[in-house]
Amino acid sequence: MDSLTHIHFATKLLSMADGDLSAAICSLFPQMDREPAYLHRMYAHPFFQMTKLAEIGTYVYKTGEMREGFEEDFDWRRFHDDLPRMKWFAQRFEQETQQVISKFEPDRLSVLIAYVSHTYQDVFNNPMQAFLPHWVYPSGQWELWAELNNIDFRLVLYAHENISALRQEVFCAPLWTAKVPGIALIRGMVNRTAAAGILEVPQSIINSAFEALELDPHVNASDLKMAEEILVEHEILLMNSIRKYSLHPISPTRLKGGSIKS
Repeated sequence: MDSLTHIHFATKLLSMADGDLSAAICSLFPQMDREPAYLHRMYAHPFFQMTKLAEIGTYVYKTGEMREGFEEDFDWRRFHDDLPRMKWFAQRFEQETQQVISKFEPDRLSVLIAYVSHTYQDVFNNPMQAFLPHWVYPSGQWELWAELNNIDFRLVLYAHENISALRQEVFCAPLWTAKVPGIALIRGMVNRTAAAGILEVPQSIINSAFEALELDPHVNASDLKMAEEILVEHEILLMNSIRKYSLHPISPTRLKGGSIKS
């Protein structure tokens, strides 16, 4: 999913959890591993990395600065380098939706809801090694990709008109009016990411990934059931929308105009 779609998804989850909507921008934190390219989706996307990186990203986004003594640290520099990009997407989201997310004072749970949502949502577009370094096998929507033209569908889907229409269709659905505790949503997203694994992820790895987020490990069973049911409904809706908006032809002029954003 592109950056704006990640923010939209995070706001819906945060709203369901009565979280701080300003944390939605933290759904872009995993993108700090875009540079250097050989780390992309393998450094900041795995669940086991999120506790450390969420703290750094939150500090940098809130203050605009790196903590003294960490100016040469890779994680701190990358978040600082990406700060203008994240601010730009926050501004664009606000312009398009009239929702204010720039007053950034989120609690830790809200930050993690948004952060985890990125990795979970990414399994619809790319194979994700979400459980590195303890489990190397990726998660992904294998059957969906087999249906689509797996070379060309991203060019079509991410054309401005198509991805905008997808967001309208997916995020105006009635399922987002439900109320679910944030911790259940996080555990549900970890579980659903594992469910998309090309091989079955051992339960011990799933448990360890959730525990690495340093949240209360005792999630109410009925809350978790509700969270997973909502996420499954979201997956069905999203997959149908991807099918729909990957079929429209794209003209060379739209590509030339730079309408495809990541």
